[in-house]
Amino acid sequence: MLNRSISVMYDADGVRLQAGRQAEEDKKLNATYIISVARKLGCSIFLLSEDILEVNPKMILILTASISCTGACYRSLKVMKKMGTRLNKRATRQNKMGTRLKKKAVHLKKKAT
Repeated sequence: MLNRSISVMYDADGVRLQAGRQAEEDKKLNATYIISVARKLGCSIFLLSEDILEVNPKMILILTASISCTGACYRSLKVMKKMGTRLNKRATRQNKMGTRLKKKAVHLKKKAT
């Protein structure tokens, strides 16, 4: 078992990692921070910070799966948005080409008569 853990310390310069044992209060704050970040990402949360502190494997697996699914959905929406933009540009281009062809056909009919 690992007796040492890495705690994250925030100071004015940024993030600094500190090796050593964490106090119980720091562990509780980190667990609540994980849950709050997951909620901000839009994940469905079914566990409490106590589940993380007690290392409940099923609940941690559910949290991990929820974060993974949220990330996958976000990436797929991003790709769909990009593809939609490309399709809209293509449709606009084809519409412009169709309009040009119609104008040219009308011009040729007038010229022929």
